Amino acid sequence: MNGTKTLSPPYAVVAVFAVSAAMLAYEILLTRIASVLLTSQYLFLIIGVSLLGVSAGAVVEYYLANRADRKTGVSPGLWLSWSSVVLVISTGLVLIIGLEGGLFILALSAGLPFAVTGFILSRFFRLLTSMTGILYAADLTGAAAGALSIPLLLPALGPGQSIILLAAILGFAGAAGELKRPWGTRTFITLPTALLIAGVFYLNRGNAMLGEVPIGKNPDKDLYRLMALQGGTATVVDSRWSTFGRTDLVRFHGDSTMMSLFIDGAAGTNMLRFNGDLADSSRMLLQATQEFAGMIPLLNLRDEQKDNALIIGPGGGRDVLLTLKAAFREITAVEINPEIVEIVRDYRNFNGGIYTDFDNVDVVVAEGRNFLRHSTEKYDLIMLFMPITKSSRSLNAFVLSESYLFTKEAFTDYHRHLTDEGSLLIMAHGMPEITKMMTTAIAAMQDEGLTVQQGMRHLYILGSAMMPLFGLRKTPLQNEESDFLHAAVHTATFDSRYSYIPGVEQKLLRPPLPTTVDAGIPMMNPAFIALAEGKLSLNLLERGTGFNFVPATDDRPFFFQYSFGVPEAVLTVLWLALVALAVVALVPGYRSLGRSQEGRRFSWWLPIFFVAIGVGYIVLELALFQRFIFYLGDPSRTLAVMLASLLVGSGVGSFVSRNSTDRVAILGGFLSAVTASCLLIFIPAVFAALHGSSLQTQLAISAIILFVQGVPMGLMFPIGLRVAELHLGKPSIPWMWAINGSASVVGSALAVAIAISAGYTWSLIFGAFSYLLAALSMHFASRQGELVLGENH
Repeated sequence: MNGTKTLSPPYAVVAVFAVSAAMLAYEILLTRIASVLLTSQYLFLIIGVSLLGVSAGAVVEYYLANRADRKTGVSPGLWLSWSSVVLVISTGLVLIIGLEGGLFILALSAGLPFAVTGFILSRFFRLLTSMTGILYAADLTGAAAGALSIPLLLPALGPGQSIILLAAILGFAGAAGELKRPWGTRTFITLPTALLIAGVFYLNRGNAMLGEVPIGKNPDKDLYRLMALQGGTATVVDSRWSTFGRTDLVRFHGDSTMMSLFIDGAAGTNMLRFNGDLADSSRMLLQATQEFAGMIPLLNLRDEQKDNALIIGPGGGRDVLLTLKAAFREITAVEINPEIVEIVRDYRNFNGGIYTDFDNVDVVVAEGRNFLRHSTEKYDLIMLFMPITKSSRSLNAFVLSESYLFTKEAFTDYHRHLTDEGSLLIMAHGMPEITKMMTTAIAAMQDEGLTVQQGMRHLYILGSAMMPLFGLRKTPLQNEESDFLHAAVHTATFDSRYSYIPGVEQKLLRPPLPTTVDAGIPMMNPAFIALAEGKLSLNLLERGTGFNFVPATDDRPFFFQYSFGVPEAVLTVLWLALVALAVVALVPGYRSLGRSQEGRRFSWWLPIFFVAIGVGYIVLELALFQRFIFYLGDPSRTLAVMLASLLVGSGVGSFVSRNSTDRVAILGGFLSAVTASCLLIFIPAVFAALHGSSLQTQLAISAIILFVQGVPMGLMFPIGLRVAELHLGKPSIPWMWAINGSASVVGSALAVAIAISAGYTWSLIFGAFSYLLAALSMHFASRQGELVLGENH
């Protein structure tokens, strides 16, 4: 008996919607889990390799397609039950094994659900080819629903428990598909499976069974490094999940003077014990404020330089305490992570109400650069003390350590928002960061009309191997300021050999032992001095030291990319995906040479079409999202809506394509390219017009734009599948799924590689070109096959 007779089209639509919703949500939740386990580049590697599972599952379905459906299990209810089991098993493996089994085992474990999804969806589309438009619409809108579920699930349940809940829902959906045969064998499989997963969900509340996501054993993880240094003597006092990540409040035993906050085990920030009395002169508070390196430049400020301060990334509140102790009259603290703000407020008895009890302190939850761009205020002080995260802020992990806080345009914004007597003060992790900040700040001042030598008069560096300081003044430093900083740099806190202070004469320190060769050690950093004196070119400093000190820009915001070229993790994903794409495209392709469907010759233009739309969709998605995120601010609060808008738009395009000809796919390719090109030009003008509008208004307009962009993009895949069926028959459907899946992973790596190498503008242009290629390949495929879909199907 042909299996399609038992496949209910309405249930198939529901099943596709459910599987797609669960898997998109799983991808996002997996990203959050992996962000705790890994740093951003390894995260990119794991997610990229895992997504190749979709292609692998479709390949399995392709090779099983010629067997009788009855022998390979046609029941959609049973398929959903399989999905639910695999989700639970995969989650358990990821959480329990973590990094202990190595990156390969972690990627394999995480990729299992994607492989099952690729198998199931490609089978649905093969068996119900006449419904491809409706099924693909269900696929895309299901993915949109999955994205929108994350802000609800993650804070309430955490990622592991959320995945088990999704698995339980899939399991019960599978059991519901078998209710028409209540006493059938499959009912006795699917219903107990769903009940068993529901039991696991109940027993795992509070992560009792699978445990919490462990901090990755990586020195780049601040929490792991600190715990290793202190012999593991630390207790997580509070832990909260949000779309931003996991925020942990940690107390280190034996130290009652502070607690530390971490985001995904990294980006540590201190919350100091404080009684709320600014006159407190206890030794602990003096060490944390007056004797803290970041306080030194504030000690020399005159009273008229203390009207107001802007702190970007105040974290646990120490920076706010510094500015309060320095007697600033108005303080605005802008923190991107709402959970950090809530924790500091909730622990006011420990920190003296630093965020709640001072009338002159205003705490704002926002992205710092975005807040500044919308502010008309000028500040006497703009402070950024290590406002850095080392994990992905993206929903799908296909980004690497972008930071709009340290681009050339950002330094222009800082400079323009300083009062005439104002200062920018930045504390970094080490000297590479400081050096790149210097080159970036000089590039920004050059755009303002200053020379390199003039720009060097406006800045100073108090150097140190750890936690050095970068200062930028709106006006050139005066002699008395240089003298004060010169004295400060010779304290034990700083190292003069790493430092630069304008107006201070360079001298050679006497060598520790007299020799006839060593004339002495330069008192200040000789490279910085040479740059200030015009003896060293800025270009040579940027490119000739072995480090990438070329200024980041808003179009290429990869400030923390200190090596030249594309990161190894991105290249690894790219090459693996290209190999997978070559295998899934060429091997079945050569098998199809000489074959035909109803006498028509095989055409390579069809695989090219699916490669082009697979690459083009993800490249345009990532490039457009990056554009919108820059204007909207925090991606953790806006990206879910943007992703859902693009997917729903594509779903609408798919739905209206169900009776469309191949000429509509050609038109869709051209429209996708043209619309993306127009957005490249007009997005800045749109947000300039919306500059004074609320975030909700800007987000709504962004959602509408992405919806419109998604409609023509959604036309092409279902039409392409129907053309493939006419060319090559139903077994080609999972083949095209596999090609499209591999091409999507290629596109994700290409998008990042192009952005790092040339900028997101060129990434967006490449995505538009991919859709032009898709339109042309469909045109040539139709001509070569001498068919028009509307006339033959």
